[in-house]
Amino acid sequence: MLAQEEDAGGRHYTLYLEGGCTPGLATRLDAGLCANPHYAWCRELGQLRIPEVFSIGSDAYARYAAAEVARGRRLGEIKPIALSPRSDWSRHFSPR
Repeated sequence: MLAQEEDAGGRHYTLYLEGGCTPGLATRLDAGLCANPHYAWCRELGQLRIPEVFSIGSDAYARYAAAEVARGRRLGEIKPIALSPRSDWSRHFSPR
């Protein structure tokens, strides 16, 4: 899942991924996202930093579903998504 985040360093996207990740994944993700001219323009202006990769230890879907239930959604309504508008996912997942 890809989600927006903002921290002391600025805004960026984070790719949440269960299991390990390959070296250079954030750079390749950035290159792919730069195919979108709006994303590329935001990167060029310095409004977005290079994406980060958050490797989730285990039980990613269970943690995702629990976070959504805590927000008031019913379990039957929750489906995996590719792009999330939420910016608090790092609080709900434990790193690998």
